[in-house]
Amino acid sequence: ANAELRYEDAIHLCLTILKELECRFPRGGVIGLMKAVDSVRKTVKMVGQTPAEMLESLPVATDPSKIAIMAFLNRMHEWAYLAGDKFVYVNLLVFTKMVQ
Repeated sequence: ANAELRYEDAIHLCLTILKELECRFPRGGVIGLMKAVDSVRKTVKMVGQTPAEMLESLPVATDPSKIAIMAFLNRMHEWAYLAGDKFVYVNLLVFTKMVQ
């Protein structure tokens, strides 16, 4: 139980830092899950409508803010996975934000 609390604390800290970087997440509950499902739907549609050539031609990220956001999203995915079902919506949102 103590490890779960630490993952939860890490997730909340990450969410706070991401908010400062202007990358916002809903804070859970039914609303968070609904937003996650909607985000998955929109992302799948977006990817399906984007030609592979366009994706392959995207430039390498150089913006320090975007690189920091991706690093925090990557870490938050790990912690959300380890924290269990309570944070499944966070994982869905992390993946869709990374793709977008």
